[in-house]
Amino acid sequence: MRRICLITMAVLLAAALFALHAAAAEPKKDAKKDKPLLPQAPEKYVKLPNPATDAEAYKIGERIYVTKCARCHEADDDGDRRGPDLNTAEVKTAAPGALYWVLEKGSGDMPSFAKYPDKYRWQIVTYLQQRK
Repeated sequence: MRRICLITMAVLLAAALFALHAAAAEPKKDAKKDKPLLPQAPEKYVKLPNPATDAEAYKIGERIYVTKCARCHEADDDGDRRGPDLNTAEVKTAAPGALYWVLEKGSGDMPSFAKYPDKYRWQIVTYLQQRK
């Protein structure tokens, strides 16, 4: 009888430990991360005007986008993408400073572009907002 009690307790303990491990392994949802980033941009960024809106800024922004952003934000051969589509009306009409803030901050798998010069971030913003 004692042996059955010990086995039962061991099984229950193992089940409890397994349940705790499974709960800890589940990714926790961060409500703020699930929301779109552009509306979260601080007002001081939203008010920033884009100082790089000329044709040269567009060309440089396109080159940076192609080398640093396209592999996640453009559809692959299967039509899938890792990051959100950035060729949308929301991006084209967003406050330039809000886009700049997202580039500076990064998000999830997207790295921060804060290590690059401000000018590069503004050139990417120009490309995103002016491309067809």
